[in-house]
Amino acid sequence: MLPLTIAAQSNVNTEKEIEISLDYARSGLVEDAKRGLIALLHDDMDNNLNAKIRYALGTICFYENDLNCLTYHWEIIIREFPNSPEAEVIKQINDAFGFFIDESLHKYYDDINFENELETSRKFWEYIKPDYKMSWETIRDPNIALEFLKNLSVKYENDNSKRAILLYEQFRIYSGQCANWSNLYSSEYKSSPSQYKNEDKEKSRLIDIAILKSDSLKYIGGAKSYYIRSQFYLGVLKSGSKFLSSEIKLKKEAIPFFENVLEATAEDFTNPYKIFASLWLSEYYKKNEK
Repeated sequence: MLPLTIAAQSNVNTEKEIEISLDYARSGLVEDAKRGLIALLHDDMDNNLNAKIRYALGTICFYENDLNCLTYHWEIIIREFPNSPEAEVIKQINDAFGFFIDESLHKYYDDINFENELETSRKFWEYIKPDYKMSWETIRDPNIALEFLKNLSVKYENDNSKRAILLYEQFRIYSGQCANWSNLYSSEYKSSPSQYKNEDKEKSRLIDIAILKSDSLKYIGGAKSYYIRSQFYLGVLKSGSKFLSSEIKLKKEAIPFFENVLEATAEDFTNPYKIFASLWLSEYYKKNEK
């Protein structure tokens, strides 16, 4: 972050007006801030404050990615006020980041000129989009997705936040949240003459893998929200429900998953997963008591 101001100068009134303008900038009223500073720039005859005002203007331009504006004001400081505190800071920034060196600025302008030249050349012909025969619909396969996610998990094995996301993606696939879920069925199932009879077992196998993925989320830092969501969905699946509904009828095998949700949200009283899990468990226990 670049400092908006340097050390305070001598003219108290002008200093106050500079701070007011900077407050405009910090509040998002950038154009108002620049107008105020430019007015001060031409009204104030104090050379030291002139450098300070131009430094503030340049910094605001930096945060707007306006390099033309920034270099205009800061080059004046370097040229006309070389001994000012602002000039010293600008030199340090140049040395530390190499952001405002001539080479970078030349590349910036060269890139703009090249884009303009390229755009001019395109005015002489009309582009027709070719058919690259790249239809993602034809190659959608959760097996490929899982292999891809596996490679990403190796790449980001030391990044817990990314690991959690990748693990939750795998959970979503194994738990049936993909249109071509049956592509995951084992080769033994697909070659079996009595495959329809064994379909429930194959689905159960995939859900068991999804459970393992969800359980793993519990032990990754920063993955709590994914763990809660996956446990909740497993509870819904184990109750035999295809869609989330307040009318869900819990089955016994779904209870542990909803209880895990309550445990994970013990201190979060407004969590929607906690609220619905509590309601459904409450109804279940009332009916079983009767």
